[in-house]
Amino acid sequence: MKEGGKIKNMRSKFIGLLIVSVLAASMLAAFSVPVRAGAITPKLWGYTLTPTPEWTHGDVKGYYEGDWIPFKIEITSDEEGSYNLNVTVHLDYYDGSYYALNDTRNFMMWRNGDHVAPSIAGPSPNEWESGIQQLQFSWNFTINKGDNCTLYFEAHIAEGAHNYPGSKVHVHIHSITSDPSTSISQGHRDVPVTVKVKPAAPPQEYPSINIWKTANTTMAHVGDTIRYYYNVTNTGNVQLTNIRIDDNVTGTIDVTDALDLNHWILVHYDYTVKGTDPDPLINNATVYCDQGVSAWDTWTVDVLHPSIDVIKTANATMIHEGDWVEYNVTVVNTGDCDLGVALEDELLGIKWSGTLKPGEKYEEIVTIQPSDDPTVNTANATGVDPLGKEVSDSASWTVDILHPAINVTKVANVTRAYAGNVIEYTINVTNIGDCPLYNVNVTDTLLLEEPLTIEELGVGEGEIFTLTYTVKVGDPDPLVNTVTVEGEDALGLVVSANATASVDLVAKICGYKFYDANVNGVWDDGEPGVKGIKIRLYYENGTCIETTTDENGYYCFDGLDAGNYTIVEVLEKYWRSTTSKELTVTLRSGEISEGNNFGNTKIITRTQGFWATHYNFTWSTWQGIENKTIGSKEINNTGSLFGAFWSSIPYKSDGKTRRSLLDQARMQLLQQLVAAILNVQAFGDDDLGTGASLVAKGKEAFASDNRTLILSVAKALEEFNSSGDTLPLPEGVYPGPADPKTAQKTADRSFWDTLP
Repeated sequence: MKEGGKIKNMRSKFIGLLIVSVLAASMLAAFSVPVRAGAITPKLWGYTLTPTPEWTHGDVKGYYEGDWIPFKIEITSDEEGSYNLNVTVHLDYYDGSYYALNDTRNFMMWRNGDHVAPSIAGPSPNEWESGIQQLQFSWNFTINKGDNCTLYFEAHIAEGAHNYPGSKVHVHIHSITSDPSTSISQGHRDVPVTVKVKPAAPPQEYPSINIWKTANTTMAHVGDTIRYYYNVTNTGNVQLTNIRIDDNVTGTIDVTDALDLNHWILVHYDYTVKGTDPDPLINNATVYCDQGVSAWDTWTVDVLHPSIDVIKTANATMIHEGDWVEYNVTVVNTGDCDLGVALEDELLGIKWSGTLKPGEKYEEIVTIQPSDDPTVNTANATGVDPLGKEVSDSASWTVDILHPAINVTKVANVTRAYAGNVIEYTINVTNIGDCPLYNVNVTDTLLLEEPLTIEELGVGEGEIFTLTYTVKVGDPDPLVNTVTVEGEDALGLVVSANATASVDLVAKICGYKFYDANVNGVWDDGEPGVKGIKIRLYYENGTCIETTTDENGYYCFDGLDAGNYTIVEVLEKYWRSTTSKELTVTLRSGEISEGNNFGNTKIITRTQGFWATHYNFTWSTWQGIENKTIGSKEINNTGSLFGAFWSSIPYKSDGKTRRSLLDQARMQLLQQLVAAILNVQAFGDDDLGTGASLVAKGKEAFASDNRTLILSVAKALEEFNSSGDTLPLPEGVYPGPADPKTAQKTADRSFWDTLP
């Protein structure tokens, strides 16, 4: 849309002092920033024409009233981070009588050599300084570390500026601020201008153009449509042709083919805000014409980005039942515009509404006793920006109520053990609570010298330890030991548990019954054990238990408690002990008493045939016998001795006269009885005195008339005489060779014709 007409009100032209200042802006207030070298450095330059055209920090010379002077501001940063700078520029404008620098134009900006649109506010008349009113504009931009940002502009010298003291007017940097705050160095901030009176010149045509840019709003959201208006005015004294506008946002706009002097035209353009557009959206428009003159104006729209953040914290994430928790609920306006905010937290009883500026926050602190496990509560906030757009956020905090608990079990792999046995204990430590446990220590006074440590035990997790203990003689019986576990939760609360295992310590007494072949009382190599021999154990109270040696001669009394015991072998006939017949053993708990051995040997005997034929050995043995009487007979010579062996059982010495059946029985008994007497005399009796007992019975039976008794005793004596007949004779005993002829020849058979 275009509108045209004659100029009624020209835009005011201002003269003043150009000052560049950096305003340290925060979201709440502005404050000055201390100067620090090597931070952000400004430099103000003017372009002098004499003595040599160049950029200078000193006096700018060579210009007349009505000329335009180029200036540039160069700002560099060596500071880490990104900073929003606001640069304000003052020019000497009016001293009450004369104007000095009354306008600016052609603002252009470069960042690291690339041309970018500058954000300029003004110029407009401002405060008075040292009796001179200032013309002010502001330059806003963002600078990062390593950036070089340059602003170019031109200032117009008003008629009468030469009347200022020394014909000098000034452009200087007033101050510099940043958001966030940082240090600003002094740099170069003031450039004086020496003004010359313009020499008179004949009237001539001069083209001039002006542009005034506005919009239907100063605030918008991404996606909103902005209507921009461009008012273009011919301010010269000639007609302007082929007028066009270059706009950094909307692009090129063809305005009109011709614009007469003192006429204006109004056009508009609708633009939809994009998400990639800068904020603020600074819209710079430059109008051109074929006459080679141009003008520039700008309009800034604040692109609103409403945003809200709810922050909820507490002084605990874990507690025990009954503990108090302090909650902090904060709502922050994290956007770039005011918000009407409503905050609510039902559990904490918070309900608040109000307005928050950008960066402002509202905070409440509430203390409660959580009861739910876990206790989860949420704070909700909504905010409405100046254009009515709503944003929201929420934050939650969870408090876990800890219930620490621990369990331990202890199991031994045996229920009874002996000294020397290795008992294997299985210890199972389990976290039965609802929270992890830390620094879990496992102690056991019997099994562990130092505690075992589990750094962390998760919920439901367990650790199994296998420990061993070697039973010692004299350990307590039963062997009872306890394991204790302790652990702490994240808050340091200690929980514990213990478990006990009991093992019955039993003792045993064991040994062998061995055949002591060499009768030395020592179990020598090669001497066998004796099977089937009864061994008895007597308790202190007289109770007796009995066992029998196995095929290796081994016996063992198991399952005994500590105490004193007596071990006795049960004597067998035809056997003689070579060691003690009775052993006393004192047991301690768990003790295994081995080597309780009994040595025995079978008695050595020879049959009556041996004695009947070994004349010299038989007679020498008989001579050592004290009681040589059998029945009515006393055997005191070789004739009567060998007559007992060589006399006929059925017949008397004449070989014809038959003996009675009773006397025949007596003769059978006589031969075995004499042999038994010789065996006991020569080789000894067994521990039971079997031989001596049978000899006594034999003599008694021989004198009796009881034939059955006589034959029975004769048979028993024959068994005795044969019991050790196969055993070798004792060491050192040599009977010599058999001499049956001498024995028969010597025998007095008639001595035994009359019995008893």
